[in-house]
Formats: sequence, structure tokens, C-alpha cells
Amino acid sequence: MDLRQLRYFLAIVDEGSVRQASLRVNVSQPALTVAIQNLEDELQVKLFERTRRSLTPTREGFHLYQHARSILGQAEKIKADMASLKNLEKAEIKMAAPVTIASYTLTDPISSFMEIYPGLRLHLTQMAGPMVEGALLSGDIDIGFLSRPPGSAELVQTPLYKRTVRAFMRPGHSLAQEKGLTWRQLFEQELVTLPARYAMYDTIQKIAAHYRCSADITLTSDVVPLLSSTIRKSNVVGILLESVADVDTDLVSLPILDEDTGEEDRETIFQVRACYLKQAPLSLAADKLVTHLKAYFSGS
Repeated sequence: MDLRQLRYFLAIVDEGSVRQASLRVNVSQPALTVAIQNLEDELQVKLFERTRRSLTPTREGFHLYQHARSILGQAEKIKADMASLKNLEKAEIKMAAPVTIASYTLTDPISSFMEIYPGLRLHLTQMAGPMVEGALLSGDIDIGFLSRPPGSAELVQTPLYKRTVRAFMRPGHSLAQEKGLTWRQLFEQELVTLPARYAMYDTIQKIAAHYRCSADITLTSDVVPLLSSTIRKSNVVGILLESVADVDTDLVSLPILDEDTGEEDRETIFQVRACYLKQAPLSLAADKLVTHLKAYFSGS
């Protein structure tokens, strides 16, 4: 069994016929048929149910399909890694992160990294945490940034920095002069925050349930400038990561306190981490980026 056979096998499954697969891989139909027959003989299983019009994978065929996709994906990654070793300046890194991480905390360190390696091609997409994890598991991205531990054991995580959740309001708000606010005080206010698919929203709901309160969330959006504008023009309180204060300097930012200790509530601390797929170790370029981010945040 070799990569060529697996590539032919995937093409037939994806296209549903030998004819279409032969066009995709630019190989004659008889050659494809022989390659699959040899693969079945070697594995001693039947990979397809053959009808007059199409080929349908058997149970064993579906199982092999999953393995073949993973193996060919790793083979492509090895080729890309070898190319990046040969010429780091032409490497490509695909990343994804939740909106506040992507827009507020990664901008400066990634910009400084690109100054060091100006020829690199970096792609950073904004998406919610569960979607980031899904993109990692499917191999669509190389690095995903999460503010909560990943749910899959298939992912490796590297802690980068900690950020806290804070309460944001306009300077004229009745609570703006407080030194800090408890969750009970916040649940008496109209709130704005990130949508339900983000860890921030889930944390707020979990804490509200703990205090047997209801969170009056009047606006959710992952367009942070919209949230900031709403906070600026009304009496709502925003629950957002502290890094928003670095950009929206005209808003009042208050810590959220534990009502028993008066200290900052531990539930508001988010550990941001860089994650990647265990079976697909980081390329040289991606590893250098993670090292750069660790150094940047350790000094901040």
C-alpha cells in the first residue's frame, strides 16, 4: 500500500465513480481499477459495493477513507514543513481565534512577528471557540487560540497569557465611580457581551445560575465596536475581556469582585492558549510564531 493508491481511493470515494476519479487524478480508468483491486487484495477486504452507475464504499471502505484522509493530510504537511525548512520566508500559517483575542491581543505581537519574517503568509480568522477547535480537528488551521481548555484530547495546548473579564460602562454611568462590582450588582443591570457560542456568554450564564439570578443580556455580538458604541451611548454594562480597554480608552473598566473576599473573582480569569493537533506537530514557521508570542506576552 502506498500514498498513490490511497490518493486514488479517496478520489473514487469523493467522486462516486472511476470515470470522474480518473479525470480528477489524471489517470486512466483501467489503471485506477487495477490500483484499487491491488489495494483490496493487499488489505483482504472489499472496499466498494459496485453498481452499474456508481461505487459505494463498504463499511471497511469508509473506515479506510478516514485513515487515508489523515495519512495524506500528514503527508502534505510533511512536504510543506520540508519546504518551510528550506525557505522559512515562504511558509504559510493558518490561524483562528475568538474575536476579542484576534482583534485586541494578537494584533501587535503578530505584526511584530511579520516584521521579523516579512515573507511569511499568515491567515488569521475570527470564530467562536468551539469552531476554532473544530477547525483544528479537521486540519483547516495550524494554530487555534482558545480561552478555555480544549475539549478534545487530540489537541496540544501552550499557555500564552492570562486576561480577566471586566465590566465596561460609559463615564456617566451611576456605577462608574465604584472600585469594582460584584456579579449580583451586574445582574441588576442591562448587559451586553459576546454571543452564546463564546465562552464569555457561557461563563456569565453559569455564574448567574450559581447566584440564582437572571442575566439581562440585551445585546450580543462578536462585532466588538458595536458593543463599545452601545456602551458609550446608553446605560448598559459590557462584560468583555480587559484588552478592550486598550482600544476603547474612553470607557470605564472595572474589575468584577468576589462578594465574599472582595478580591477579583477567579471566574473572570481566562487563560489564553495556542493549540494545535497532536498528530500534526507545528511547522518550523508556526513553532517560531508560538515562541514569539510566548516571549511577547511574558514581557507584557
